[in-house]
Amino acid sequence: MALSIVLSNDEGVPFTPGSLVLGVVKLVALCDQPIGSVAISFVGRSKVLLVHSYGDMTTSRSDYKSCGYLFCKNLNLYSGKYTHPKGTYVWPFVFRIPEFAHSNLDGYTDMGDAFDHRPPWRGSDAFGHHPLPPSMDHTGAFNCSVEYLLHATLIRPPESRFAFSNNVGVSKSIQVECPPERIDSEDGSEWPYETYHHNFQIRCVNPSTSMKNRVILMIRRSAQSSVEATPRPKIGIQLCVLVPKIVGTRPDTTIPILLSATCLGMTGAKKDECLADVQFPSPTITIKRFTISISAHTKVRAGCHYPVEKKKVFLGKGACEIPLTGDAPDREISNEATPFPTNSVNLGDVANVRFPYKRLVPDFSTYNIFRAYCLDLRFKVEYAHKTFKFAIRDIPVRVVSAGFLASDFDTTTLHDSAVIPQPATIDGIDHVFGPPPCYQP
Repeated sequence: MALSIVLSNDEGVPFTPGSLVLGVVKLVALCDQPIGSVAISFVGRSKVLLVHSYGDMTTSRSDYKSCGYLFCKNLNLYSGKYTHPKGTYVWPFVFRIPEFAHSNLDGYTDMGDAFDHRPPWRGSDAFGHHPLPPSMDHTGAFNCSVEYLLHATLIRPPESRFAFSNNVGVSKSIQVECPPERIDSEDGSEWPYETYHHNFQIRCVNPSTSMKNRVILMIRRSAQSSVEATPRPKIGIQLCVLVPKIVGTRPDTTIPILLSATCLGMTGAKKDECLADVQFPSPTITIKRFTISISAHTKVRAGCHYPVEKKKVFLGKGACEIPLTGDAPDREISNEATPFPTNSVNLGDVANVRFPYKRLVPDFSTYNIFRAYCLDLRFKVEYAHKTFKFAIRDIPVRVVSAGFLASDFDTTTLHDSAVIPQPATIDGIDHVFGPPPCYQP
């Protein structure tokens, strides 16, 4: 005898909330079989198992494992007390995947654990919509998973013979993905990027000075004391990195990360000296190497333990040259806004950076599992025969299933008057920008 679950609309495409799950419970009996009833249940649940010892795990199971039920649906497909001759039997069923988690599990109040509302997790008795999380499986310092399970049971009639007294059960899991999400601002003008700046300075060179005179001038300056030496003017250059606030899981789109370079002006110059009298070492800045990676922050709870694990996934690397845009020396730089960088280079296209949708899922929060993401960027820059490095770490980013992304934002409609938010500029090497991902209810 073989009991199985066969889906009618199983075409290898993951289901989404609101989809119908159609199928049959199939029984192939090689001999006569007494059947009392056939039932099937459809449940969604999130499970956590801590694999590291915390010292007090031997006291209770609740100290190292937790299980939260998102929904539970039951169907009775057949009821009787007769012995069926050998053959093949099928009982059809249909379920609709709910769009939100249900706090009322059809009377099964003893299923799973009860969770209080404690950010970044959701509470099992909290009001409001709780979107279903996607199917996922995480192993590491702890094991956690979100699974959607069909379970069919064949129950023997009470008066059946002892040889057939055992009930038969079978389970089948299905993959559920988040529905495509479109993120629109209330006024439709919200800028979809976060802006990060890095400043550095180079010494100015006068084009009218010959190479011989430059060498003589350098020797004279080195012979002078630090007090007598006249400070040489410097040109300030700013690297601007635009990172999207939202990243999509669709494989046909690269992650847009824009990099531009702008001359901010000259410092320490004489009154009769202007930026036009200064020779730039090169019209472009060379990015010798850049790397882009994404980190998945997974935080779970079981009992009184709240472990968190961070896993980094490498997305791509590359090299490029950035055009250096000159600017007037007397331009006043605003602390509130800066023009859209028209000379920017898309690093996502250069390195073909795409979200690893087969390895990671969109961010979510449920009763005992929380998942969020952040981007890490590293740069090695060369200009005027000088090399320096800087990094932008832990950039919070939302990961959604398709939807409205930063790459869909039409930048062709922006003119010179268009502005983007400009944060405070931070100078130096290997700075850390932005806080780690936080929970947004």
